[in-house]
Amino acid sequence: MLFSYAGVACDPGYYSLGREYACIPCPAGYYCEFADQEPVVCEAGFYSNSTAQTECQQCDPGYACPEGSKSAHPADGLCPLGFYCLDGKDLTPCPAGTYGNRTGATSEEEGCASCPSGYYCPNNPLPTMNYPSGSLICPKLGTGGKQKAPVACAPGHYCPAGTQTPDQYPCAAGTYTNLTNLKGQAECYQCTRGWHIKKGKNATFCEECWEGYYCPTDRTVEPSPCPKGEYSDVGAINCTICEAGYYCDTNATRASAYTSSPPDGINGGLCPVGGYCPIGTAAPLPCDPGYYVPSQGSKSKFDCIPCEPGKYCAGSQGSAATDDCFPGYYCEGGASTGNQFISPEGHYSLAGAWAPTPCPRETYQKKWVG
Repeated sequence: MLFSYAGVACDPGYYSLGREYACIPCPAGYYCEFADQEPVVCEAGFYSNSTAQTECQQCDPGYACPEGSKSAHPADGLCPLGFYCLDGKDLTPCPAGTYGNRTGATSEEEGCASCPSGYYCPNNPLPTMNYPSGSLICPKLGTGGKQKAPVACAPGHYCPAGTQTPDQYPCAAGTYTNLTNLKGQAECYQCTRGWHIKKGKNATFCEECWEGYYCPTDRTVEPSPCPKGEYSDVGAINCTICEAGYYCDTNATRASAYTSSPPDGINGGLCPVGGYCPIGTAAPLPCDPGYYVPSQGSKSKFDCIPCEPGKYCAGSQGSAATDDCFPGYYCEGGASTGNQFISPEGHYSLAGAWAPTPCPRETYQKKWVG
């Protein structure tokens, strides 16, 4: 059966990048606005819970949906303790003078309770979570007597009975405190996902996970580098796959690309001429033999074009044909070697020929002569 028409248009929510025998449904967590473009991931605060969607829906209040969510209330997007989530996207910390009393809060009134009398509830660097502990009791003024007053326990440390110096007991790795006069390790705060801290004298605040790394669990001590083909921004709890048309590599000074379209060419960049970069590419891929790609930013092998007649393309990452077709042969197009077709008897071919030339009158060619 011969086809005499260009193709059938894809239904809404489906896409095709060409050379397909059927349209592909847009996957959950993505939307397909245009049938000739790749699926677009739902941005943070939005979701799609089924295939073949043309737009993403806003997530429920009480959640902060991460990018690519497949549910209006994903388990990994539940608004954490000490925060409230009005719009399904943003985390708003409980203000100073309050503490977080529940997860999944949709408003300040629902998720932030007033600090009880005799305590104080800070929100820097993180909001107060749960009912304030003994470390947050308001101090009393005046010591009286002639005995030398005890030295306050240093921030980042705790001081049980009998402690001799203010920095004798540092908070454990992955925990911190910016307060003084803590009595035990249990009063040190733990760093949440997307943050990290090492054990030591400066454990007074959590540091956001570095760009190119991710901190997937509470109490992360050492951030993990993103693998090749993925990237992350600061504060990441996981890495994101590199966009099509770009590649995300690694290097010694910065463990991984920190953006979906790396600008520096060291740990990633715009896909160069001579190659193509599908989603999650760590290094550009070469075109198949017989094809080449002359422009930057190519996303799939379908961006590679056939080698022009008279030329051959050996399949490297070149931006043009490899060379002319060999003498005695001709190349009609899409040739991967310089000897695609041998010139028949009664014909000859010079270098770069795209068709055999008949021998002129009074001459003949019985067989090919190289």
